[in-house]
Amino acid sequence: MHIYVLSAGADNLLLHTNSSWERWRHLCSDVEALGFASLRRSDHLVSLMGDDSRDCIDCWASLTMAAEWTKTIEFGPMVSPLTFYRPAVLARRAAAVDVLSGGRLIFGVGAGWNEYEHERFGVPFLTVKERIDLLEAGVATIKDTW
Repeated sequence: MHIYVLSAGADNLLLHTNSSWERWRHLCSDVEALGFASLRRSDHLVSLMGDDSRDCIDCWASLTMAAEWTKTIEFGPMVSPLTFYRPAVLARRAAAVDVLSGGRLIFGVGAGWNEYEHERFGVPFLTVKERIDLLEAGVATIKDTW
């Protein structure tokens, strides 16, 4: 059995503070030292509690650092919402992190669900059908790009 750690409250990694990056570094280190199989984190732009003062560090920047700071654990986003990313660009970013980590990235994508987060950053919050269609097309593009 493999046990992984999920940092779902990405807002506990506050943006623009050195302490947030130190907390992420320590979390990566501790997860690896304690023998967990992997570390996953959420990919959000703001606090899930809707508190704009609780911004969070960029998911893909933090995964790049996890590639540098760890040697054995797998890691990745729980899912990266394709409403936030162009699929081909995200595929290239993910492939680069995977290479940097020696193949340890676990790559997940999703349709997006947090309406407040979309509205806060001017990202259209599509209907469920439109988001699922975008996800299906995005997965095909990611497979072609990777």
